[in-house]
Amino acid sequence: MRQFDLYAEQTEIVTIHISVPPQQRPERIDRYLTEAIADISRAKVQVLLQKNLIQKNGSTNIRPSDKVKANDFIIVEIPRPRPLKVE
Repeated sequence: MRQFDLYAEQTEIVTIHISVPPQQRPERIDRYLTEAIADISRAKVQVLLQKNLIQKNGSTNIRPSDKVKANDFIIVEIPRPRPLKVE
């Protein structure tokens, strides 16, 4: 399992693979991903883009305003904090 250091805590990475359908019209990537992924905000998508945790067709050089087009392939890596242990 790949680990990501966030705020000095180890976190698990959840990887999501998205194949954009052929009928998809061009749409901002931040807006598209908030509709495609449950429980993620545009602000969170923008942070993931800044941290290069989103790839579009193999590139991490993506701005929130870049368009998603038909047949694009997107990989999103979302850090999930480990649960806190109560002792």
